[in-house]
Amino acid sequence: MNKIVGLIVCLLLVLCACNSDKLKESNQKEVRKIKATKEKDLKINVKELLSKASQLEKEEKHTEAIASIDEAIKLEGESRKILGFKYEILMKMEKYDQALAVALKRDEVAKRKSPWNCISIAEVYLKLNNSEKALEYLALAINERKFINLNYLKGNIYFVLKDNEKFLMLLDTIKKNTGIGKNAKGFAVNLLNGKKIKLSDYKGRVVLIDFWAVWCPPCIEEIPFLKELYSENKDKGFEIIGISLDTDEKKLNDFLKEKAIDWRISYSGKGWYDDTAKLYNVSSIPSTWIIDKSGNLRYFDIHKEDMKKAVVKLINEQIE
Repeated sequence: MNKIVGLIVCLLLVLCACNSDKLKESNQKEVRKIKATKEKDLKINVKELLSKASQLEKEEKHTEAIASIDEAIKLEGESRKILGFKYEILMKMEKYDQALAVALKRDEVAKRKSPWNCISIAEVYLKLNNSEKALEYLALAINERKFINLNYLKGNIYFVLKDNEKFLMLLDTIKKNTGIGKNAKGFAVNLLNGKKIKLSDYKGRVVLIDFWAVWCPPCIEEIPFLKELYSENKDKGFEIIGISLDTDEKKLNDFLKEKAIDWRISYSGKGWYDDTAKLYNVSSIPSTWIIDKSGNLRYFDIHKEDMKKAVVKLINEQIE
């Protein structure tokens, strides 16, 4: 009799434990559901606030736009994207001290330490007439974060540095880092069609390496021109290798199909961390590199008509 009672007690304990586990699992699911709903609502609220700030900024209601951005920061925290938006508006308002604080914070919170963060900081210091600090951050951008957009540093804001010895040395460093006139950096990539290619496979042809993405408006704007350039010259010894910095393969394939792009496209899914992009120190797109028939890098960061002239010139060059 005691054995039977003991067995019943054990069964009851097991049933209670099972029910407890089920209840616990049910509660956890409910908690996750509530959390997911709150996160979704939060994203919607932040998106609405930033959209409102964007509209206010277009209407030149800068103070109201900043207030809306600050509300978004209270909800989401200080992200690189939101702080970048705030920085741009503060610069337009000529509130340079505040813009400097925001630019420094943006670099602090950024996961990817982009050279553009340093460029933003340098430009605020130039507005504050502090050339030494500006040069300090330009040096960080160029020497450590491999900023290579030489043409950008020819903008009006840098005119005050045009005869500065340190600035001129930094420009020389960029020229050295891009490797103009030297053998192009070799690489092997996987194309979307599954084929693997190497840059060296195209020696004897003029090659345009185009770093781009479907989410990049300036890249998309350049597509019709590239299609025309490729169509006119692909039978004359000209190739384009597109290095996509996208992370959504379906969107990329859909775009290529829609635009009927038929040159070679590489895709790794790593975005800015793509191996070839890192090899070429790409920090902004579109980024274009033109290689001659001998495999030497001849042009960098040129577009449209300048690009067309360069391609035609290299096609017509005779290899010694």
